[in-house]
Amino acid sequence: DSVVTDRNADLIMFPNPASTSGGPVLGTPGVYPAGNAAFGDALYLDGVNAYAGLGNGSLSLDPTKVRIESWVKSDAATNGQILFDRWGQIVLYANSGGFSALVWDQAAGAPTLTANPAGFVATDWNHVAVEVEGADLSIFVNGSLVNSSTLAGGGMNATTSKTTTYIGQRYQGSNKLTGYVDEFRISTIPEPATIGLMGIAGIGIFVRRRLM
Repeated sequence: DSVVTDRNADLIMFPNPASTSGGPVLGTPGVYPAGNAAFGDALYLDGVNAYAGLGNGSLSLDPTKVRIESWVKSDAATNGQILFDRWGQIVLYANSGGFSALVWDQAAGAPTLTANPAGFVATDWNHVAVEVEGADLSIFVNGSLVNSSTLAGGGMNATTSKTTTYIGQRYQGSNKLTGYVDEFRISTIPEPATIGLMGIAGIGIFVRRRLM
């Protein structure tokens, strides 16, 4: 399995941040490492007091078929940096060797799934996509499925226990991410499309298009 990871110019964030602190700022191509300018601006989090807050009242998230994805580039290879925090449902960490997702299930369990692909370099640009579909949890890194599991307590918990979802820190301000975030998206996994085979009754092909 794989996801499409093409980058577009400039930052795309959905929905727009409801609040920020200490930044974050849109970096300019001139301050980016070599090879980064072609992709336009990105969100820079300084690891001190910068974050983006998304009000849950305006943030639609279907816990039965959600995809959370982003390009990430850490300033240093550090474990436990929070990319996305929707406490009580899902937290996504950027680590020195890859990424991990903490997911609350319907039985109040909170298992963690880790994806550490070979050759991962945290200080390079990396794309991560986490999908929860029913009770299935999957983590894709740079387009490839790295790890998956089944949530023992059923699918993701239906509600978050907080009023705000955060990019770049935990809800109470810890585990800050230091580095760049680009093209952050939350989306609903599309339903498989059925394409009938002519002349063969009762047979279809199920096709899922994974789009950025």
